[in-house]
Amino acid sequence: MLTLKTNETEARERLNAFWYGKSLGRPALLVNAKNQEYTPTKWIGKNMPQKEKDFNPEWQAWRCLNDLNSTKYLAESIPSVSVDFGSWLVMLALLVGADYEYDDSAWIVPQDNALDIVAGKFDPSCEIIKKLESCYLKVIETIGNKAAICSPVMLDAITTLSMIHTPDKLCFSLIEEPEKVKKLTNDMTTLYMDCYEHFYRFLGEKGYTDSATWLKIISNGRTEAVQCDFGVMLSPEMFEEFAMPDLRRLTSYFENSIYHLDGIEQMRFIEQIASLPKLTAIQWNPADWNWKPDEHMQYFKRIREMGLSLFIMCKNVDYAVYITEQLGSDGLMLRLPYFESEAEAVATIARIEKIK
Repeated sequence: MLTLKTNETEARERLNAFWYGKSLGRPALLVNAKNQEYTPTKWIGKNMPQKEKDFNPEWQAWRCLNDLNSTKYLAESIPSVSVDFGSWLVMLALLVGADYEYDDSAWIVPQDNALDIVAGKFDPSCEIIKKLESCYLKVIETIGNKAAICSPVMLDAITTLSMIHTPDKLCFSLIEEPEKVKKLTNDMTTLYMDCYEHFYRFLGEKGYTDSATWLKIISNGRTEAVQCDFGVMLSPEMFEEFAMPDLRRLTSYFENSIYHLDGIEQMRFIEQIASLPKLTAIQWNPADWNWKPDEHMQYFKRIREMGLSLFIMCKNVDYAVYITEQLGSDGLMLRLPYFESEAEAVATIARIEKIK
């Protein structure tokens, strides 16, 4: 295992406590600050559209190195990078032959006869995998031991299918062709796990044994934020029938997993989500970023009462303080806003440490 920061042993102990619903005197904190001693470099390669950048090894390596050097990693924030492409949405879609484009962010191109897709077996020699491997090799060459290098982010099968098929059409297909949908999403979930395993081993063989969800929570072993964004379209009964089987397979596969609760509407599934094998945490993600913690405290307390740890991205420091005062530190991880200086970040950590 690489040594990535001076307080890394303590940081990992606090992260492990979070996964087990505990703490070491304060919540686990993800805290980043601007490295004021570093001036970001400019990309000096050719001008490219974003989609071409996604699989350009030199651009990916430049992006990763610039991000790392621009940032101070404090508290439980541990340097990590991945080959990020397609706004973290498109990996599984590409593996089943779909395509994507960019507007403000990436979107998967819908296609006719989406339910006739044949997911097939994972092929490590296919073009997309070889392109990603080339990007990872360049990132490894550039980053070295400065950061954990982690597997590409994967989106769940039924949400991916909803983008290829369109959400409206998929809702009708759940009623008209339910077994066809289940077969396809089951095959896509197998593809998801086989792809993750390929890159987990690919990176592990090169000394990178850590994983990090797109939330940047580091863990040794297979770790991911599982999700079902399409779930907001479903009743609890349909969520059980169409989403839970694949989610159970995923959480059984990962050593550590956190559920990305995409919208308060998904609280109607919280009992089902809490039953997922080996799932230990919820990431709170309301659709409206202008939420206030006192309005959501009832949900936070319910999640903690169910024995699940809770990860919350805080809009400001006062929110983080209030949440800690109300919930205590056990099973709580807070991502604080980005700080302009390390001194400001350190002072905030000390403020939260004083909460009893």
